Amino acid sequence: MPKPSPRTLRFIPLSFVGVGIVFFLSGCGDSGPPRGKVTGKVTYADGSIPQGGVAVIRFEVAPNSKTELRKAADSDIQPDGSYDISTLRPGDGAFYGTYKVVFTIFKSYRDDTSLVAEKFTSAQTTPFECVVDSPSKVMDFTIDKAK
Repeated sequence: MPKPSPRTLRFIPLSFVGVGIVFFLSGCGDSGPPRGKVTGKVTYADGSIPQGGVAVIRFEVAPNSKTELRKAADSDIQPDGSYDISTLRPGDGAFYGTYKVVFTIFKSYRDDTSLVAEKFTSAQTTPFECVVDSPSKVMDFTIDKAK
């Protein structure tokens, strides 16, 4: 194999820098199917806020959904009951489509005693179905406590 010339050796580091700049400028972008930012509040039927060591709202893709990318979205339920749905990055929303809304609310990370009625914990039994079809949507949910 022939030995590279000094001129070629000077070009190699510059080519790596050029490739790095192209990747940096292109970033990860928001290409792909559209997403809608979904926020809202979760409360119990008595008006109180779910206060568990684990409190999550999850949007499961409904079987009848026309979404281009079948990916669930979720959010922690904050101490004030608010949530901000995420699919790929915090707060980026959910892909346009139809979702079944389910809740996981446990006493703590070590105690998986559910604090929400069982019907709200599964996509097959939840009464909540929502459609994400706009750039921004506010959806509030009222759930029942576990018996």
